Amino acid sequence: MNITFQSFDTQYGPTVAYAIIMTTDLSGSKPTEGSLSKTYNDFKNGLTRTYQNIENTDQSKRINVRVGDGSVSRGYINGPLDPALRYRVYIVGFTDINYDPATNTINEDLSTATVTSFSGSASTTTTFETGPAEIPGGVQIVRSYSGDAMNITFQSVDTSYGSTLVYAVIMTTDFSDNKPTKGSFAKTYNDFRNRLTNTYVTSVIEQQNIENTDESNRINVHVGDSSVSRGYINGPLDPALRYRVYIVGFTDINYDPATNTINEDQSTATVTSFSGSTSTTTTFETGPVEIPGGVQIVRSYSGDAMNITFQSVDTSYGSTVVYAVIMTTDFSDNKPTKGSFAKTYNDFRNRLTNTYVTSVIEQQNIENTDQSNRINVHVGDGSVSRGYINGPLDPALRYRVYIVGFTDINYDPATNTINEDQSTATVTSFSGSASTTTTFETGHAEKPSSLQTVRSSSGEAMNITFQSLDTSFGLTEAYAIIMTTDFSDNKPTKGSLAKTYNDFKKGLTRTYVTSVIEQQNIQKADELNKMNVYVGDGTVSRGYTNGPLDPALNYR
Repeated sequence: MNITFQSFDTQYGPTVAYAIIMTTDLSGSKPTEGSLSKTYNDFKNGLTRTYQNIENTDQSKRINVRVGDGSVSRGYINGPLDPALRYRVYIVGFTDINYDPATNTINEDLSTATVTSFSGSASTTTTFETGPAEIPGGVQIVRSYSGDAMNITFQSVDTSYGSTLVYAVIMTTDFSDNKPTKGSFAKTYNDFRNRLTNTYVTSVIEQQNIENTDESNRINVHVGDSSVSRGYINGPLDPALRYRVYIVGFTDINYDPATNTINEDQSTATVTSFSGSTSTTTTFETGPVEIPGGVQIVRSYSGDAMNITFQSVDTSYGSTVVYAVIMTTDFSDNKPTKGSFAKTYNDFRNRLTNTYVTSVIEQQNIENTDQSNRINVHVGDGSVSRGYINGPLDPALRYRVYIVGFTDINYDPATNTINEDQSTATVTSFSGSASTTTTFETGHAEKPSSLQTVRSSSGEAMNITFQSLDTSFGLTEAYAIIMTTDFSDNKPTKGSLAKTYNDFKKGLTRTYVTSVIEQQNIQKADELNKMNVYVGDGTVSRGYTNGPLDPALNYR
């Protein structure tokens, strides 16, 4: 048992000695008379249930006593505890102490004890504090798609017992308990592979690596990379199994010289954090984690292109260094399936997959986002990023879009595509269904102050006033004014932007563009950013004639 307490002086004078008293008597609240003369041998011989030993203070005024190490102080042996028994601990401080010359034990009648502290019940089997003591910020886990690796991030911490010198990362497939069982620190990956244990130490993080944590004191461990720390191999996980993770912090650690593994009986663990269940298939956080501001999608009328806008974001795992844009025609799941990062547009075109990466956005492009940290991707423009072709969409198909952010990324040197087993994805946002015909956001997006129309008394002209605006997709570069006599729908139909006033006059369409307002005219809006358009004046803008309205018809 390890006992730590603060040294102190009292109003009666300096404390010159402390006595550590062990008892299996849980019925009292202080040591009984005569306890100070009882020794470990008396206890072993059944002559007492209470005995003591003495340890001196250290430089930092914290006193650390290791009960059970066999040391001798004065006439007291610090013998091992009985694993079958429960103990109470008393700390007694003396301002004046006298020893019996015959036995070298404390003469309590000639000594002055000024403080006693009673610990309650101290279990003989507890290596950690009672219950799982969570590390600040918790433990964050990302498991690879392959299931044979895992990234663990946690906050470094010092405790009331002192500085944390070493962390041990323990993996277990045992879900029946909430802390490692006795003997876990001696178990290695090879023991696990040989089915001798279901709980083992995968790695230890020693002082030099603790000191090299980032400015937020986060420690990152990659489980499954086959590295070796002390006597432990950090071997690959079994993809078919579910694991729990324990993070254990040590303020005092001792290694077995024969195996170079942790000697738990001579070490002090002060923090353990228990992760719960880590799924064998989850590369992302539980559930779809929405990027702030969501993902906004505009698909072209032709259906073979799409504009995607989303907010760049850093996560609790670190900075996002790359985004991947994944397209899929699979609506049966809510996240990309294993192997999606190796799939390309050509695989999709050859019907080898229904999910593929259309582009990756790397650091230089992330840094070039606008002042609102918005990233804009045009899907279908034929560009190439790494091993991915951003090919045109199929107008006949509906697509889902995933945005995946990576805090650590590795590329396959043979294909220049993402190696998902050696990369860490921390954010995924799932767009839902991106319609093949929707050029606008879902629903009617009203312009500020709506749209005001005044039709002339002759019925051949109309004055339209609306507020100019910029949107979450970026600056508005042009406005189109569309006139229609079709009241059966609430948005223009596919192909409307190609229809002109002459088409309307010839009875070829009921919907046409009467004019476009380009950048120079947008800049000439009044101080309230109001735009004014006069329909029916015969002007021409681009390929569109702004012809007179038919007085006999109603228009939208």
